[in-house]
Amino acid sequence: MIDFFGFLALPLSFIMRFIYDFVLNYGWTIIIFTVLIRIAMIPLGLMQQKSSARMSAYQPFIQEIQKKWANDRNRQNQEMQKFYQENNIKMTGGCLPMIVNMVVIFGIIAIIQAPLKYMVGLPAAEIDSARYIVAANTEGMEYDDNSLNYTIQSTVIGEIKSNPQMFIDGVENEEGEIVKMGPEYVQKVEDFNFEFLGMNLAQRPSMAFNRYLIMPILSVLTMFASQIILMKTGGTAQMPGQGKNTMLIMTFVMGIMFGFFAFTVPVGFSLYYTASNIVLTGQQLLLKKIYNPAKMREEIAKEIEHKKQMKKAKKVVKVKDKKGFVIEKQMSDAEIARLRLEKARQMDQEKYAAEEEKSEIKSKKKEQNEETSQAQQEEETNTATREETSEESNAQQNGIEKKDKTEEYKPGRRKRARMKKTEVESESKEPMSFAEKEMEAEKNAKSPEEDA
Repeated sequence: MIDFFGFLALPLSFIMRFIYDFVLNYGWTIIIFTVLIRIAMIPLGLMQQKSSARMSAYQPFIQEIQKKWANDRNRQNQEMQKFYQENNIKMTGGCLPMIVNMVVIFGIIAIIQAPLKYMVGLPAAEIDSARYIVAANTEGMEYDDNSLNYTIQSTVIGEIKSNPQMFIDGVENEEGEIVKMGPEYVQKVEDFNFEFLGMNLAQRPSMAFNRYLIMPILSVLTMFASQIILMKTGGTAQMPGQGKNTMLIMTFVMGIMFGFFAFTVPVGFSLYYTASNIVLTGQQLLLKKIYNPAKMREEIAKEIEHKKQMKKAKKVVKVKDKKGFVIEKQMSDAEIARLRLEKARQMDQEKYAAEEEKSEIKSKKKEQNEETSQAQQEEETNTATREETSEESNAQQNGIEKKDKTEEYKPGRRKRARMKKTEVESESKEPMSFAEKEMEAEKNAKSPEEDA
């Protein structure tokens, strides 16, 4: 976690080291730093106080809406949103101070967990050497690679203050090299004052009954006190029973969680949180005089009542009567809103009617075009059919005439073919006798009769 929030620790550590150069005490540095941070956050505190006071003042009206529409969740949500918009209520109005406060807390945790780096200003190499020397001279302790381990840093600080020469002389590592710290860095750790009220603020508290147990318990008690005062000054105490009980339970749970956390970090953080709670309590008492929830509740009640009266008040407006003439008429805001709603509905109906009419005209034109196209297609189909029929009939008629002509000229062709054949045969044969010629003549005489 230290590495992750290191970017928050760097700017805050510069401020704390600057303060330490004047006071030369780690405890007073933490307290003065806390006071300066709270003073710088006063504008955000004013914003949070104003937001809390206004929300407390609006609670009766919110409860009224919740009761009125208890059986209709949708309508209840609509009325709540309408109420928030009309009164410019922002549910996240008080979140920014809480976010800034959490950023500062995480930065402080990173500083207090690694004081050798952020407060003393030792280089990482010197911190590694110191950790190695402590691990080598402490029975049962192993070298930890995490140079920001606050448990090891707390032990290093204690060992350097008790035996600084051990770190100057150093120890031999496994490679035979001497691991040691520079004398000037050992002196810086010796000179840095971690003591406050007899406690080493770099040490982690334990459950043992000693002075280190005081700071974690005191931080938890001051947290409870500041939260209770915050609820009263912010108007949370006037919230309905369920909401108030929820806030008390959250405060109790946070107190237990923080109490457990206070025993896992150095006691310097418990000092910071205790000082922060005390300063926050005084700040809330001061801000209550500027934004008093009781006075603000009265002012907001009057403001809301004035808005209701303004809505009911009659106003002179110009409207058109049924005949279309412009007349002046007294109307309330609700009546004007209804009139505007009716006008908007009428305009919508006219718009939709015009759109429907256009749609009908388009559909009719489309149907007419489709019918015309279909008729043209049918006409083209009929024309093509008639042409095909005419061509077929012409082809059939031409075929019959051709056949008749062919049949007409068939006998002549046969006779000419036989005569040609006879001539060829006569040329190829020997000359016939008189009797053979007589028989050939009779045969040729019979041929016409056969052809007929």
